Amino acid sequence: MELEAAYSLHANAQKAEKMAAYMKNNFPFLGIMKTDRAALTKEMLKVCRTASPEITQAGITILWQKPEREYHYFAIEWARSAKAHKWNNAYDLIVLLTVQNQWWDSVDTVAAHLTGPWAKLYPEKALIEREKWLTSPNMWWRRTAIIYQLNHKKETDTLFLEKAIEQLHYEKEFFIRKAIGWALRQYARTDADWVMEICNKYPLSGLSRREALKHLGN
Repeated sequence: MELEAAYSLHANAQKAEKMAAYMKNNFPFLGIMKTDRAALTKEMLKVCRTASPEITQAGITILWQKPEREYHYFAIEWARSAKAHKWNNAYDLIVLLTVQNQWWDSVDTVAAHLTGPWAKLYPEKALIEREKWLTSPNMWWRRTAIIYQLNHKKETDTLFLEKAIEQLHYEKEFFIRKAIGWALRQYARTDADWVMEICNKYPLSGLSRREALKHLGN
């Protein structure tokens, strides 16, 4: 594969070790710096854009099975470039990218840039699935329930966002508390008063509250 050949030329074992350590050694890395990876991704996507949805999905799935994290990053960018959230079977891909190789760097990107747009296009399906995310034993699905609307702005379903906060604000898990603050901070750009009301209504953790009010002068 051309991607493998290109990546091998930019691999760096010393940098790979540091990158893996930063990600708590959840994944091995090739050691490709972010700027180099961005340039390679841009070039490779020029070729990948001509692929059919079937070939694209197969390619993404193959890359997702590789151990090195750089391949996972490219798979997500390929899915975004191909507007995979519009596919009829988009949710199957979203599940794959959310459930396997889980960590914040992939889950967050999938939630905001694939799951969120998918939910807008398939609202009836999303209404059903997001209830499952909210009560899932898998913490990353619960995080997704909180942050999938990050880019929805005025179209944010605040009733569901509040429901997610009400049900999950008591959790001690760092990634849940951080997600609550992040979602509120983002929505404060659209409706700061609503965010203030939520912060006053629920006994949020210090982390969630600090994140939520970060740009509101509190």
